[in-house]
Order: sequence, then C-alpha cells, then structure tokens
Amino acid sequence: MHGLRDYDIAFVGLPQGVSHFDFRITKAFFDQFPNSIIENADVRVHMDFEKQPSFFLLKFHMSGTIEQHCYRCHALLEMPVSFERQVVVKFEADVEDDEDDGDADVIYIRRSDTHLSVAQHIYDFLTLCLLEYRASCDQLPEPRACDPEVLARLHTAEPVRADARWAELKNIKIH
Repeated sequence: MHGLRDYDIAFVGLPQGVSHFDFRITKAFFDQFPNSIIENADVRVHMDFEKQPSFFLLKFHMSGTIEQHCYRCHALLEMPVSFERQVVVKFEADVEDDEDDGDADVIYIRRSDTHLSVAQHIYDFLTLCLLEYRASCDQLPEPRACDPEVLARLHTAEPVRADARWAELKNIKIH
C-alpha cells in the first residue's frame, strides 16, 4: 500500500481553518486494493479539510466516471458519478464527549497521530457509490441498447438442472 502515501494528510502542520486537497483517482489507485470490485475509474476528488482544535471535518466532493459492467449484457460502461460525503475526525479522548454529528461518519484517531490517510475513505465512498447504481446500457447519459447477441444467448441457454444429491435434503424432517 506504499502507492497510497499521496493520500496521507500531515494535519499537524496545517493552520486552523479550511485547507483544500485535490486527488485524481484512476486504475493505479484501485490496483492498491486487492480484490477491488472497481478496476478502473477517472474520478476527481476535492477535499475540504477543516481543522478545529478538537476535531477535523473532511468534506469530499467526487465527480467523474467509474467503469462498470452492464448487469444485463456485461458490456463495459463508463458510469458517471457525482456525490459528496463528510467525515468527522475526533481524538480518542473525546469519545465520552461524542454528540450527534448529523449525517457525517465519525472516526477516532490518537492524539499522537501526525498523519491521516484518506485513501480508504475515498475507496469506500466510491465502492458504496457503485452499490447505489445498477448499471445498464440504457442508464448512460447517452442510452444505448444492450448487446443483442449476448441477450439472445441468455434467452436460449438451457436451464441449470439441480444436482440430485440436493433433492434428498427435501426429505429431512426438522422438529
């Protein structure tokens, strides 16, 4: 995960108030996460890092495209994404003072920490974003028809026959 050092924020040297960070998320980013469901993307991330004495507020603004397969014909699509998320960062000693932070996620760090990695947060937000969209060819900004050859194969495929060994389980009586 050495390739993710670009996403470490050295917050100790930041002044009080808002600092701005920009990242570009591409295939190289997702290569750092084994078994990622996202293989490629072109997403711009703008992060406002608001430093306060007792907490940090991270506001992520993300927009771009994520490559995803159509759930009907498996064609490779570039799905547009655009969303905002917030994370509140507090120090471990402040756990007892925790109040409702609205819709923001809250994470805790040690007071001795000097850096905060936002790579995992960006990865999680983009992965969760995929779950919000069920990608199909007709949902693109310029809709198109699914691959008719693939759809024809799916409709003519023989149904999968059940394994006879499993049929015996139907006779088990559970009391």
